[in-house]
Amino acid sequence: MKPTVELKIIRYKIMEMHQEYVRACMYEEARLLMILLRRERLSLGFSDEANTVEHLLENLGLKPTYSRNYNVCRFYLPRVA
Repeated sequence: MKPTVELKIIRYKIMEMHQEYVRACMYEEARLLMILLRRERLSLGFSDEANTVEHLLENLGLKPTYSRNYNVCRFYLPRVA
């Protein structure tokens, strides 16, 4: 597979998880995923919802970056050509 195809697959999986979270009434998690899709970056703190989203994105293959104090986790969505 080409790298752009893999990136599109990751985006589609994030969209799919957003839909599942809305159906399961997990609105805060769905909102965080929508922010990631719109802005192509996401900063997460210590909440339970952020922890759920962090584990999901790590399982999809996105690598987190942490702040100097490890109190903020950031994910960047690679751009698709």
